[in-house]
Amino acid sequence: MKKIYIKQKRDVEIKSILLDLPIRYEDEDIPFNFPRRVPDPGVDYDNYDRLKLLVDISTGEILAPKYPKDFKYFNSIKVCDEGIYILYDEQNKEVARHECYVPRCVPNYYGDYVNLDIEDGFIKNWGSPDNFVEFDE
Repeated sequence: MKKIYIKQKRDVEIKSILLDLPIRYEDEDIPFNFPRRVPDPGVDYDNYDRLKLLVDISTGEILAPKYPKDFKYFNSIKVCDEGIYILYDEQNKEVARHECYVPRCVPNYYGDYVNLDIEDGFIKNWGSPDNFVEFDE
């Protein structure tokens, strides 16, 4: 019997998104003591450190890691086409993945920069993302 792969469309309730971002310009992009900066040589071909943030898709709250209440940060991180973005459902099951330019549901400039305005554990400029077209491709 022959097996085939059938891609099926279904409605999925999205709870969170993992932003797995390369830190291309070291301390210029993200301070070395930044929470959740992960020294991760070998993850990509350029051996960049990574920033990994799990974000509530509706509110912009950073679910992991938890940030101190007095923590503030604002910057744009140049990630180009090297970021990894993973959508999770209510059971924390991966439902979609996008590896390339910054998807429209994440605050960005031209798909090359992720814009982070973090205060009190929230990405203040998160807005209300509702465009997940890159995850359908």
